[in-house]
Amino acid sequence: MALFTKKYSKPGSAPGEVLLGKQDGAESATLSIMDFSNRHLSEESNVDPAEVRRYLDSPDITWLHVQGHPSPEMLKNLGEVYGLHTLALEDVFKAGQRSKAEDYEDHYFLLINIPVDASEGPGSEQACFFLGKRYLLSFHNGDEGIWEPVRKRLRNEPPTRVRSSGADYLLYTLLDSAIDHAFPYLETLATKIESIEESIFRNPDPSAIDALHAIRHKLIFLRRMLWPQRDMINTLLRDEEGLIHEQTKVFLRDCYDHTVQILELVESYHEVSTSMHDLYLSSLSNRMNEVMKILTMIATIFIPLSFVVGLYGMNFDTRSPWNMPELKAYYGYPILLLLMLGAGVAMVIYFRRKGWF
Repeated sequence: MALFTKKYSKPGSAPGEVLLGKQDGAESATLSIMDFSNRHLSEESNVDPAEVRRYLDSPDITWLHVQGHPSPEMLKNLGEVYGLHTLALEDVFKAGQRSKAEDYEDHYFLLINIPVDASEGPGSEQACFFLGKRYLLSFHNGDEGIWEPVRKRLRNEPPTRVRSSGADYLLYTLLDSAIDHAFPYLETLATKIESIEESIFRNPDPSAIDALHAIRHKLIFLRRMLWPQRDMINTLLRDEEGLIHEQTKVFLRDCYDHTVQILELVESYHEVSTSMHDLYLSSLSNRMNEVMKILTMIATIFIPLSFVVGLYGMNFDTRSPWNMPELKAYYGYPILLLLMLGAGVAMVIYFRRKGWF
């Protein structure tokens, strides 16, 4: 997993300098517009950025959505039409920014990151919003399907709440969809953590540690990415410019609760994954101790037997008065074997009574 993913301007460059160059090749972004009110809805796709001026005088709410990676020329055109700040446009162009909310007097700029699970590791999709009194301009460089439920609500007849409310409520619906996108992602991580925990209990294996290490990387990435979202929602709740109505702030408080819940889940999953790493080491140590205990028991049983065998395996002179009398006994060998067997059985019984076996 790449540890440094943020795009940045050349050190010493002027603010917004990245937007001054010309775009080479075709644009990779498309512009769609939904102009709606409680009475009607009009929708256009693949709109030329130069044609958006005709929506400036619209008495209805206008949602302009740019899907894909916009060119500097497209950003400059939209910025000139709606009077957007250069620093905000620069953040839209450069991916890898942290979630935030900026107040530019006549409009808000918001940036939020949506977690995705890519094949090479955890990643994020960046979504940006410009909120004005009668318009909402959004940018998204990921899967367009994430906004489709909101579009369906706008197309519904009779008109839903989002049709009869302002641009701030439309912003809430998009933010709510982006924030809640983290719940299924965390649910997938929770399933993987439970599976790893079961495998550690059954049979500690190094592959479980590899999987656990990957999950911990994802959780660290999520915590760093999702933590600023709470501050972003909090900024909207403290709005004093009148762009966020009091009725909408009630719903934004629900978004704030969701961000807190998500962060609590991330923290708890991180603690569980850390404790599971300790559990793996403990299980591995206990398993090794069990093996060493069995080997120690076997060695302990054979120590006295080896002593007897070694003692009687010495070469004695049978003519000496100090030799062992059992050497001349007719049944000395089988008697000695029975004594050795009895000593081994006695030690096994003693160990079992002590609970060592």
